[in-house]
Amino acid sequence: MNDLKKIEPYRVLFPIGLVFGCLGVYVWVAYALFEGSSYPVQLHSHLMMGSFLFSFVAGFLMTAVPKMTASFPAKPYEIFLAFMLILGISFFAQWGRSEYFYFMSGFSIGCLVLFFIRRFLSRTKNPPAFFPFVVLGLLCGLTGCILLAVNGSSDFTSPIVLFGKKIYFEGMILLLVLGVGSRLIPVISGRAVIPETSEVQVALKNFALGSILISAYALESNQHNLLGGILKSIVATWVAVFNWGIFESAQSKSRLALGMRVSGLMVLLGIYMSVLQPAFAIHWMHLTFIAGFGLMTLTVASRVTLAHGSYDLSFEARSKSLWISGALILTAAATRVAAPYISSGYVRHLAYAGVVWILALAVWGVVFVKRMIWKGSDQPSC
Repeated sequence: MNDLKKIEPYRVLFPIGLVFGCLGVYVWVAYALFEGSSYPVQLHSHLMMGSFLFSFVAGFLMTAVPKMTASFPAKPYEIFLAFMLILGISFFAQWGRSEYFYFMSGFSIGCLVLFFIRRFLSRTKNPPAFFPFVVLGLLCGLTGCILLAVNGSSDFTSPIVLFGKKIYFEGMILLLVLGVGSRLIPVISGRAVIPETSEVQVALKNFALGSILISAYALESNQHNLLGGILKSIVATWVAVFNWGIFESAQSKSRLALGMRVSGLMVLLGIYMSVLQPAFAIHWMHLTFIAGFGLMTLTVASRVTLAHGSYDLSFEARSKSLWISGALILTAAATRVAAPYISSGYVRHLAYAGVVWILALAVWGVVFVKRMIWKGSDQPSC
């Protein structure tokens, strides 16, 4: 029983997220291989957002927030509830009942917000300055789910539905990435973090930036795509330059540090290109989704697994698996983005990208899942 109380959330939620990260893109492989399959765009987006990304978000926050607030760790029932909710989300995604999917996703995000509130009220120190991005991101996800659960069966072009999709499928994760990147990119790169004396001012600035980003999604949802896209680009660039220090020289030359910086650049590049080529915006945003969000998710999960599992962080500098999985993710992103520019074989290229993505997760999982299961520094390197 004592062992159960010591289980950290990432050790349960990261592996299940890995499984759904593979299933979420396998649907394109299956569609290309088997005739008569339903077009899986909705299933793909639901599994990737509601199951894959949310598993890693919940695993990270439920592990990190108690330590960042110096409060009490996740309870076994909270970890079990998160696990079961993620299974429920994937069930409704595969059933094809969007309203239930959004309800379950919203309930899951609400539970995560409640988890944070309980730790915040019991804190012995204030959370770091990047947390306004996290709070706004979770509120975006929750609001988006509510709007889509209530209005999702109405006109798909209505501003309310479009806004709900924007803030759930893109805004939530972008805000979380902007926030978590503000802490981890400088730390993993070996640079100093924000001094505590300035955290209040920085937190207020981050809240303002996050609010501007949400207003950009409101503009895009009301047919002001260019203005909204420019505003989104400005906010993301500001955070990348001044919070992440993306263009500053890194003290650490580890492969994990390189992965964080590359993923940050891919977040920006996908956003820029979606503004420059609006007709291909959804395709260019997959550069942000795959090479940005996807690569950063695995790099953050790598640091969490090693640091919380009592492993030597020098593994970040010598692991071949980080090189291989990172290169495969970039290849998958390039293949996916190139698909609409090829005169024939669009679906086949989606399948190719899916296969490469699955290989990337498999390489990463083989090395890191065992380090989630067993703690210590006696596991072999790769």
